[in-house]
Amino acid sequence: MASPLYAGGLFCRGDGDFNNNLIANNFAGSATQPNAQVGGTCDLAGSLIANADTTFRFVSAGMQPFDYHLATQASAAVNAGVIGPSPETVDFDGDPRSDGAPDVGADEFKR
Repeated sequence: MASPLYAGGLFCRGDGDFNNNLIANNFAGSATQPNAQVGGTCDLAGSLIANADTTFRFVSAGMQPFDYHLATQASAAVNAGVIGPSPETVDFDGDPRSDGAPDVGADEFKR
């Protein structure tokens, strides 16, 4: 059993910078810690962590074929990231991240 207990949440041990992570459906809580969600000592600057994925507006997160690209500029992830010490210059599709603040997560929304 983890100590402290983070039921369904994210607990990061150790130091490090983990900027601009998008963590969705991070269901939190347990009988002993009903509001447990995120803990530890890692720097998650620019990250968005939520119990649901609705504000992220993925193309198709709820049914197959799953597609976690950002579907609209109205996504909470668009331009919400921070420029870290070693910024990523491209997303997982090879699209550039050069329009200012990066989008949070692996996908840079194509306008």
